Amino acid sequence: MASNLFKILLKYKPEDKAAKKECLLKKAQSEVEGKPNEAKKPIVVKYGLNHVTYHIEQIVHKKSTSILCLKTAKNKDKLEFIKILEDIKVV
Repeated sequence: MASNLFKILLKYKPEDKAAKKECLLKKAQSEVEGKPNEAKKPIVVKYGLNHVTYHIEQIVHKKSTSILCLKTAKNKDKLEFIKILEDIKVV
C-alpha cells in the first residue's frame, strides 16, 4: 500500500533547476513575442514543516499521528488515490 502511494507521488515531484529554468525561458520568450502565456503552474508535492503545518491548521484542528494532505491531483490519479484511501480505512 505504501509503495503504491510513493509511486504515485513520484509523478508529482517538484521540478529540478534545469526544468524550472527551461520553463521560465519559454515563458519569457512567449512574452517577448507577444503571445499569451498558456503554461499552467505544475501540480507538485509541497513539503516542509512550515508549509505542511500551515495547511493542516487550515484544514483540521484534530490530533493525528500521520497525515497526507492532497490539495490537487491529476484526474487520472484520483482513482488510485481513492483505492489507497479505501485500503487505509480497512486497516
